[in-house]
Amino acid sequence: MKKTFFLIISIGVLFLSACGSGGIKNIDKEEVDKMLSNGDGYLLIDFDNDSKYLHDVKTVSEEKSIEVKSYDPHYADGKNKNKDGGRPIRPEKNVEVNALYHIKDGEIKQELLLDYYVGTERIKEIEKILK
Repeated sequence: MKKTFFLIISIGVLFLSACGSGGIKNIDKEEVDKMLSNGDGYLLIDFDNDSKYLHDVKTVSEEKSIEVKSYDPHYADGKNKNKDGGRPIRPEKNVEVNALYHIKDGEIKQELLLDYYVGTERIKEIEKILK
């Protein structure tokens, strides 16, 4: 009886943690290019891992249970720093860095240049895109 109860609770916790957790997921250049050619979702092109906007995007996406895919051109495979001293490898489609995009059917529907906003103003702008 206790084992069954524990199993049911464990499955429930796993299910709830997997559903709607939102947040930021690092992706590679190939996935970025696919997204920009015919994908849907939210894309962050992040050139500065220490930026304050990164924290804001993460917080809002977690609050809204929305996954934001993040690409740093210095890490084209999504994990390791690029060879050649980390020289950036940009996506095929011309997009800005330090920007958040809402993409539908491979088309950019909204673009937010995150460096132009600070504090609560930036958070409000992020909330407008992540809906």
